[in-house]
Amino acid sequence: MKKLNNKGFAITVMLYSVLGIIVMTLMLILTTMSGMRKNNTSLINHIKEGLNTTFKPVVPEKTKANTPEMLEGMIPVTYNGTDWVKADTAKKWYDYETQMWANAVTVEQDKALDYSGNSRIGAFNNVTQSINEASFNGINSFISTGYKGYNFNNKQTYIARVKLNKLNQKQGIVGDWEASGSGIEFVNGKLDYAIYINDRYYFVTYETPVVVDKYYTIVATYDGATMKLFIDGQKVGATSISGNIKVSPTSIIVGSNPDSLGNSSADSFSGNMTNAAVYNIALSEENIINCNNNLDLLFNNYPTNQLFNYKLKNNDQIAVNTVLPLNFVNTMWVWIPKYEYKVEDPFGKGGTSAALPGEIEVNFKEKADTKPTPGYMIHSAFDFYYQEELAGIWVGKFETSGTVNYMEIKPNVTSLRDEMVSVFWQAASDLYNYSDYYGFDSTVGDMHMMKNTEWGAVAYLSQSKYGKYGNPNYSGANKEIYQNKSNNYITGSSNGTANKYITNTQVAYNVEEKGTGASTTGTIYGAYDMSGGAYEYVMGFFYDSGGPVDTEFTDNIDYFYYDYYTDEHGFKGDATNADGTSGWYDSTTYFVGWDCNWFIRGGSYNSYKPGIFAYDNDCTMDLSGAFRLVLVP
Repeated sequence: MKKLNNKGFAITVMLYSVLGIIVMTLMLILTTMSGMRKNNTSLINHIKEGLNTTFKPVVPEKTKANTPEMLEGMIPVTYNGTDWVKADTAKKWYDYETQMWANAVTVEQDKALDYSGNSRIGAFNNVTQSINEASFNGINSFISTGYKGYNFNNKQTYIARVKLNKLNQKQGIVGDWEASGSGIEFVNGKLDYAIYINDRYYFVTYETPVVVDKYYTIVATYDGATMKLFIDGQKVGATSISGNIKVSPTSIIVGSNPDSLGNSSADSFSGNMTNAAVYNIALSEENIINCNNNLDLLFNNYPTNQLFNYKLKNNDQIAVNTVLPLNFVNTMWVWIPKYEYKVEDPFGKGGTSAALPGEIEVNFKEKADTKPTPGYMIHSAFDFYYQEELAGIWVGKFETSGTVNYMEIKPNVTSLRDEMVSVFWQAASDLYNYSDYYGFDSTVGDMHMMKNTEWGAVAYLSQSKYGKYGNPNYSGANKEIYQNKSNNYITGSSNGTANKYITNTQVAYNVEEKGTGASTTGTIYGAYDMSGGAYEYVMGFFYDSGGPVDTEFTDNIDYFYYDYYTDEHGFKGDATNADGTSGWYDSTTYFVGWDCNWFIRGGSYNSYKPGIFAYDNDCTMDLSGAFRLVLVP
């Protein structure tokens, strides 16, 4: 007999094994047929079930993104077609399947939200906000409304809900009286309403003093014929008078009798307040009495006739669907959930060239899941500081704006530039020190300047079925993120087309498709300014023994806040050259090195090869770059 080689021996053993399995299977079938009363069809189905159970591969696919982890001070939002409103988290407020990424905002903590729709945000001056009320110190506390020299003509309504701490002084509640105008005040506990007509003041006074530490709802109206005063729904005084109220040269303020400059005078309110509103009409007596037991109805009557409507409560008490005007918002964030990814060679799944790349395949992963599906890699952005895995990260929705002391993230403003990277880094790290402005709890989470790999995490998700690549409203070259060509560095601007050689009039971020095409989703829910605008510094650099160079860093930086490179090979997930995404959408591909050692991303408004996959190096540190913030919950 001819001697079998290893391959022949293996084949022979396999044949004997197969024959053995067949014999055993036939014996099992015969036994089953003789011992069980089952028809042939049932038997065949039973065998098929067994085969399917045994051999059918089970590959779980996770399409549900991790629930966003909110930090104190953050408000979940959705867009109603006109404004950003507080989202109802009990309902579906994000959907990555339809490119609706989760968004959240923070709002200025030292301001009162105007519920009238006029965006007359009230500025606090020595006012302390607690959960459901604001406290005034009786010395120099007041709220600026921004209304100066307002002409009421011969109709108005003042409403306030107040609680006094003391009675022994004159205390302005709301008004603009300054040898003119009108207002309401307490004088030794007695309530006054005054208007200036025909060169003198006319008063309605409630002679019974109120008591301290008790809330009262006060309404004062003038309809051109009668002044009326109400406390807790009861009319307590009236005076007949006619004529127009003399226009005041000063401002309407809340919590004091204003001086000529619109600031607090000596007649400051000492106590607490939950609501304040002013109308340019006179609410009817019937309306006031009927609404007394429902403050929401009382303060929300005829919103088109309101000058302002302040509900003085903590921002986490803001009601669902409340409009959050952009002049009240100071930062806007986009949630990037934890995921694993795969980039098919050479141009992604379905890609035909570097100019028209295909899909980066993405599966969302549970927070604690550290085991990738075969062929996939969990993105490194979700393994921060080698601590427990992250459910996701929040990234700035726009390039950072404002100042290094009071940074903002919002559209339609000029991005913050002209600083050293070290200044950007320190400003981002210090953001928590301004909790009275943003509302963050400084003991929870982490804030830092975006790393190169974190930029990559946004880029890959954008090129997946959950990002602009998967948005059915865009096809071909238009799947690329539109460039921000604003030479004034206006955040959120869009060129309205994927053609980088055409400069159109810049389109605002909220214009459907032409504007939202500049976001990472093609919808208003993505991140903007990641192609064009100002090029963005990221925490990624070529490393030598001296550490970060050309940036005037004075302190050592913990290694988990930056990506450092020792040769011209990128890291997996950083959207440079390690995963085969280099040059996608015909974008710039200049790697860092000894001389030009700092990564800049996205290109600028005047780049001809910008894009979310663009990477370049900075040799001159010319201070014209911007940066982006990242929040780790």
